[in-house]
Amino acid sequence: MYLIEVIIMLSEDDNEKIAAAAANGLKLYSEKCEAQYGKSLLEILEDNFYNLVTKLPRILHGTG
Repeated sequence: MYLIEVIIMLSEDDNEKIAAAAANGLKLYSEKCEAQYGKSLLEILEDNFYNLVTKLPRILHGTG
């Protein structure tokens, strides 16, 4: 599991302080992604998800 996945899950935590800290971390990371890569965090996550979905059949069959 990647750190970003943990932060996303923590942003929905029942504890308001944890959720707020994680949401703030996501906001800061998103800004850094836009500055460094010219893409929003959402775009990067969508690209990664699409790449995983297209690789999934090969992963399941053990050929990738």
